[in-house]
Amino acid sequence: ERGFHQALSTATERARQLTQVMHASLGGEPSRPTAKSSDALSVRTIMSEDVQSCSAEDSLQRAAQLLWEHDCGSVPVLDADGRLRGMLTDRDISMAAYTKGLPLASIRVHEVMSRPAHSCSPDDTLEHAIAVMAEAQVRRLPVVGEAQRLVGMLSLADVALRAALLGRREAEGLVLHLLGALSKPRRKHVGAVAAE
Repeated sequence: ERGFHQALSTATERARQLTQVMHASLGGEPSRPTAKSSDALSVRTIMSEDVQSCSAEDSLQRAAQLLWEHDCGSVPVLDADGRLRGMLTDRDISMAAYTKGLPLASIRVHEVMSRPAHSCSPDDTLEHAIAVMAEAQVRRLPVVGEAQRLVGMLSLADVALRAALLGRREAEGLVLHLLGALSKPRRKHVGAVAAE
């Protein structure tokens, strides 16, 4: 329990430092909104639209290459029609390499991806999306439109970097809420590797 509190304190302090750096770079504290901005801001306003993805039939070698080249820790897994089918993390790849004892080129993404993938709509409120991320204990959330087609990604970094739209206190509150959820012991992984 002491380790948990230490990790939470460290995460909280880092979030505060990040907030201070953001405000310094923005030239001071942004004006405070009169109502909760996260209730009014849609995910579409904050999300990143340039999202890397892979196919369920790709090899883990190809997926690892995407993660390396684009400096990200996870990618959405799509079917041939661009619909979200799961998520693949760098941890999924490393655990598959360890548990299967095979070269990454011999393992397909669908064998180890997490499913179902948690997601949100571009029209959802930011507060709703953060609640989904906290419940699922994820730093990144795919954003899907009609027929579950991927349209973007919402990340903890997106929220932190766009704090000026939210106001300092609310942005800090959302980031700290999510960091607190991420600091809790993780529930059993639902991917194929953990289900053996």
